[in-house]
Amino acid sequence: MNIREWLVLYVKHKDIVKRSLVKVEDGKDHVTFTFKDGVVLGYAMEHLEAPKQIKGRAIIACLHTKQNIDFLIAHWKDFAAHAELTVILANPEKNEKIIIHTQTHDSVSEGNVELGIRTMAESVPFV
Repeated sequence: MNIREWLVLYVKHKDIVKRSLVKVEDGKDHVTFTFKDGVVLGYAMEHLEAPKQIKGRAIIACLHTKQNIDFLIAHWKDFAAHAELTVILANPEKNEKIIIHTQTHDSVSEGNVELGIRTMAESVPFV
């Protein structure tokens, strides 16, 4: 299973109880999840990239690799600048993940997220 398929299954599974997911649309560079209370854009990528022009609620799902962890830490300010961004580093083969709500992590850590992210990363096997 690739990371894009994993992201769609993750969002659908997360909505099993609430049942507010209305529609899933596959776009060229993202997946649009339409919920009863709004839209969430999902970006799936093997190699993490800094978010560009993301507005509103968004999820970036990428493979849980050491390179992606290093990239996230090195470019943290780019990620934390988006108030409603969630970054998921996933191992689709094991169906394990770490979830980082950028604004929450940034405010709790006062901008020094390296230790926290590396500690979380150790809890999931790398791809």
